Amino acid sequence: PDAVQMKQGGDVDRNMLRLGGLALGAAAAVTAVTAWAGLDAEPLEVGLVESAPATVRTAPARLAPEHRMVVLSGVTRAVDRADASFTVGGRLGQRRVRLGDRVVAGQVLAVLDTGGFDHAVRGAAASVTDLEARLAQVERDRARVEALGDSVSTAEVERVRTEAQSLRAALDGARAQADESGRLRDEAVLRAPFDGVVAAVLVEPGEAVAPGAPVVRLAGGSGLEVEVQAPERVWRGLRAGQPARVALPGLEVAVDGVIRSVAGAAGLAGLLPVVVSVAPAADVQLVAGLTAEVALPVPLQGGLVVPVGAVVDPIGQDPAVFVVDGDRTRKVPVAPSVLIADDVVVTGALRAGDAVVTAGQARLLDGDRVEVLP
Repeated sequence: PDAVQMKQGGDVDRNMLRLGGLALGAAAAVTAVTAWAGLDAEPLEVGLVESAPATVRTAPARLAPEHRMVVLSGVTRAVDRADASFTVGGRLGQRRVRLGDRVVAGQVLAVLDTGGFDHAVRGAAASVTDLEARLAQVERDRARVEALGDSVSTAEVERVRTEAQSLRAALDGARAQADESGRLRDEAVLRAPFDGVVAAVLVEPGEAVAPGAPVVRLAGGSGLEVEVQAPERVWRGLRAGQPARVALPGLEVAVDGVIRSVAGAAGLAGLLPVVVSVAPAADVQLVAGLTAEVALPVPLQGGLVVPVGAVVDPIGQDPAVFVVDGDRTRKVPVAPSVLIADDVVVTGALRAGDAVVTAGQARLLDGDRVEVLP
């Protein structure tokens, strides 16, 4: 066995020597070739092959308009409108109008059951009559006592005079009460405050009506308006007198409008009321209660307009657009602000007319070579 192991070890050593020799020979051959090439040839230059240009599409940056139109929804209503109500309570005896009726100012709309009011008027009138009779009698007694002169005691004269004075005061109060009873009975009759149309009837005969509770809703004929709720960013740029556009989708018409008033205080959830008057339509009669979409002009503070898709990382830390100069790209940081349909207003080192990449910008880097497709 020892002889076999020695033989195997010798074979391994000889094989390693052969491999070493081959390696040295190869190295020498490479050195010789290199030396030979250095004598008769120029040094070889190794470089990178530039990739093909990226294909993109562009659109010019445009100056932002002076205004953008913001559309808010509302419902048309009459400029003159009122929820007619009684100032006294009672049971509704009559309702003399129906939904859609046209009325004139002063026309009777509804009447309460006046039985109780009539009793009060008659009672007040009776009190007045009684006091007038009693006062007349006391006045006669006073005149007779005063005519007797010294034969009547001073106390008796004072008593008669005091009684007459007291009855006159009571009579004045009774007359005032009679006037008030008559006024309350008159208030039991509800009349139209202006010419208009009955937009709603809210109480039926026989129902109890509290003072101030709406009975009939009236819409005047002096025109229509729309009230919309504007967010703060829209509201701050609006002024009374600015033009607007009012679309009525249900009628498929659009008419001109004018901002009539802008609220000076916010309502619920930071929204502020804006009232827009509505011009008459040429071919369609407009009425209260129609769904309206009001386009309001909101001023813009300068900037340029580019397609929304042109902005890279629009909501991240580094929003930018790529501009093509010749056949190279230039990355321009921008600050997006307001959306206008499919465009966005941006500010930054961008000029009107710059060719902004709108397609193919996702994999671009600053300085890349591009080919602009038509």
